[in-house]
This record gives sequence, C-alpha cells and structure tokens, in this order.
Amino acid sequence: SSDLGDGGLLTGLSYVVTNLSPSKTYRFRVFATNRMGNASAAAFDGSTKAGAKPPTPTGFRPAQVSSHSILFEWAVPTALLAHVTLYRISYRKPDVETAWTADLTTIEPRFSEARVFLLKPSTKYEFRLTAYNEELVGNPTDRKS
Repeated sequence: SSDLGDGGLLTGLSYVVTNLSPSKTYRFRVFATNRMGNASAAAFDGSTKAGAKPPTPTGFRPAQVSSHSILFEWAVPTALLAHVTLYRISYRKPDVETAWTADLTTIEPRFSEARVFLLKPSTKYEFRLTAYNEELVGNPTDRKS
C-alpha cells in the first residue's frame, strides 16, 4: 500500500491519476511499504498528451431576429471529450468584408444561446460560432446569414 498524499492508501500495482491538465509534465514519487518499513521513493516524470480540439457546435441557428439584434441557439456538445471553456460568435458583412470579426462577448460553455446586438437594419451579415478550450480552437460552424 502507498500514501496518496491525501492520507489515502493504494494497494495494488497501478493507480489512475485524474484531473490532470493537458500538455503538462508532472513529477510522481512512488514508494512501497511493508512490515519491514518504507522503501526509498522512486521519482519519475510523466507528461500528459495535448488536449483534444473542441468539437464544432451543432444546430447553430437564429432563433429570434429583430431589426438590431439576433438571438442564436445551438446544441451543447455531449461527447466524452467535448471540453469547451467558451464560445464566440464571429460575424462579417459579406458584401464588403472578407475577414471575420469576433464578437467581444465571451459565452460560457453552460449556455446554448447568445444575442448579437447593435446590428444595422437592412444590412446583410454572416455569422458563425466557434468553441474554444484552454489550448485549442475548434472548427467554426457553417455560416448563417
């Protein structure tokens, strides 16, 4: 059995360490204890793999449209590795702009809707939604006009 650092003991040949961050190196110390006492600790470094790219949100669509704003909805990813820390809606005026402008609004991952304000009436816009996590940017959704 081994001390897990929080007073717990491990009995066996393996232990799964959880709640680690992607692309990080951790230092582990392992030692054995038996009736004869404690063995010297063995130390080693272990690195986690790069995090998974956040999935592309699905179902991105305008739900309510007014002359100066649009409320968008989408489905929150439910995949096991769907780690999303925020969403952003980008927009452009396709008749005059080729580059996308990110909305200054940061949308928390627990939400599945957001409103874009200050739009000019009778102006054509294209919108897309992108998911982010600590390390990577997901693929944006298809454009919505």
